Amino acid sequence: MTKNTVIFIFLNMIYLLIWYATNKIRSTKVGKELDNGFEFYNSLNTSDKENYWKEDTKILNLFFVLFIISMDISFILLFNENNLWIFSLVAGLIISSVVAIILSINLKKKYK
Repeated sequence: MTKNTVIFIFLNMIYLLIWYATNKIRSTKVGKELDNGFEFYNSLNTSDKENYWKEDTKILNLFFVLFIISMDISFILLFNENNLWIFSLVAGLIISSVVAIILSINLKKKYK
């Protein structure tokens, strides 16, 4: 294995651990209370809470998937000494964030 391959695998493993930890923390009671949408979540009736939480978690996971794709493209560009790697990383962060925000807003509208 080349040095770049090891770095690529290592960074992806760290990213996946952060993703896993985020979902684990979010699923605890304290994690739900720290979530910025907790007040809205608490205002829902009991039957909607579980559905809302599942859909909100799907949005978070979509953010992670979109960002890891752009992050991997950035690493490949960086390892090939292409200066577009930073553009790919920033674009991926912006696109994944905007998609997650739009989906979150639509989800809250759905449950209002």
